[in-house]
Amino acid sequence: MRLVFQRLMPSPAAKRRLGFSLIELLVVVAIIAVLAGLLLPGLARARVQAGRTACANQLRQLNLAVRLYSDDHSGALPVSAPGRRWTSLFHSGYRDMKVLRCPVDESLRRATNFPTALPDEAPRSYVFNGFSDLVAEVYPGKLAAPIRQGLVSMALPESRVTEPHETILFGEKSAQSTVWELDVLRPNVGFLADLDEARHGVRGHSRRGQSNYGFADGGVRPLPFGECTCPVNLWGITEASRRDQAICRPR
Repeated sequence: MRLVFQRLMPSPAAKRRLGFSLIELLVVVAIIAVLAGLLLPGLARARVQAGRTACANQLRQLNLAVRLYSDDHSGALPVSAPGRRWTSLFHSGYRDMKVLRCPVDESLRRATNFPTALPDEAPRSYVFNGFSDLVAEVYPGKLAAPIRQGLVSMALPESRVTEPHETILFGEKSAQSTVWELDVLRPNVGFLADLDEARHGVRGHSRRGQSNYGFADGGVRPLPFGECTCPVNLWGITEASRRDQAICRPR
């Protein structure tokens, strides 16, 4: 019996072989480091792509909501203003207020939607075209300001959008901006501060990324930093503002 027990017990040499030597551990760590170096860039690119796709899908839903609104209002688009914000005007078309929040919008990562929250109070990552250039052209002088302030309502016939494939309705909003509508006539090209033109891209390089845009023809596509305003301003409705408000910034 004792002989059998001794045979079952590992020898001292076998005991020494049960563990890893320092060199073996270092080799394993090195292999893991190499694999991580190969995999992490691919995972980062996949994460960026997934975030961009999720935001693009949200913009498609918002574009559909605009289409439903237009169909119900004889082919007209609203000029969003206080008291009639686009978030409420289009709410019946998108319903879930989470659609207003891009998943990779860092400023809203911890934001929550309360069940009783109104659409105008919900966290949002997007800004709508304010059509301010068209308002100024149709109602020059003192009437333009009351329209933008929501004191006088105005609708935009879709026929006034002569280049729907190249006219932006929705863009991704800067985290610091609180505006609902982009005003291309804002003095000193102040509207640029309301945009995040590189939400999806290289972290830490604000001018090397891109953002998604919803266009008046119903399409959604990404544009690299700066291209929504150059060589023409795609937020403009009138030919004059598309040309005169174009901003081409150095890279």
